[in-house]
Amino acid sequence: MPGINVYEIFILIVLAMVLLGPERLPHYAKTLAQWAKHGRQLANEARARFENETGTSFENVDWKKYDPRQYDPRKILRDALADEPSSTTRKESLNSGRGPREIFQSRLPTDAPKHRTTGIEEQMNQS
Repeated sequence: MPGINVYEIFILIVLAMVLLGPERLPHYAKTLAQWAKHGRQLANEARARFENETGTSFENVDWKKYDPRQYDPRKILRDALADEPSSTTRKESLNSGRGPREIFQSRLPTDAPKHRTTGIEEQMNQS
C-alpha cells in the first residue's frame, strides 16, 4: 500500500485493539476479513471481464494508450479541421455567391431524391 509502512499498520492494529476491546475485536476482524475477501473477488471478476472483453492479458496492456490525459479537445479539433476538403473547392464555394442549400444540392449525386418543398417554401420562392 503506498503511503503506509509496516510501522503505521502496527500502530493502527494496536490502536484498534485498545479502542475496540477484547469483546468486539473478533467480530470486527471477521467483518474486515469478509470485506477484504469480497474486494478481492470483485477485483478478480473485473480482471476476468476485462480480459474477456478486450481479448488481451491484463499484464500485456499498454496503459498509456488508455490515459485520458492524451485526449486534448483542442488537439482533436485541430486534427479534425486539418482534414478539410481541398482549399480550391472551399474558396470556390465561398466566392460563388450561392447559399448553403445550393452548394449542398450541387454535391448530391444526380440520382439522389429531390427535396420536397412545403407550401411555405414555395411561397418564399415565388416572392
